[in-house]
Amino acid sequence: MAAEKLLGEYDYYRAQAEALRQNLELINNSLVSLEVVSEGLTEIKTLGKENEILVPIGGTAFVKARILDTEEVIISLGADVAARKPIPVAREDIDRRMKELEKVRAEQGERLSLVLKRLDELTPHVQRLMAQSQAQGRG
Repeated sequence: MAAEKLLGEYDYYRAQAEALRQNLELINNSLVSLEVVSEGLTEIKTLGKENEILVPIGGTAFVKARILDTEEVIISLGADVAARKPIPVAREDIDRRMKELEKVRAEQGERLSLVLKRLDELTPHVQRLMAQSQAQGRG
């Protein structure tokens, strides 16, 4: 394998691995966020009306609020669109999103495994090439 081609392929797979790792991190963060939403929906249903809660407004800031409706929530549908839905329907939506994300996470994990396998195969060749290059530089 030509040196330039080998190094190019190695760099390509390294970049792919990094991108896949970042995607997996975003997916995991989204799953954690959806789990918090799911738990929040359960809590609202059990708290009842007029109970005081803390509502996050960004970062580590919260405001006190009272629950006015324990039957429906406003849920984001994406692209700055939201809809009022009964809590059980909202939970189904959240569960569906989580299942979709878990499927994507599994697919991304498989792709990452394949990329890392190819990197493992290329690494000895790249190391040998680098050692030869250093030896020629000294010689």
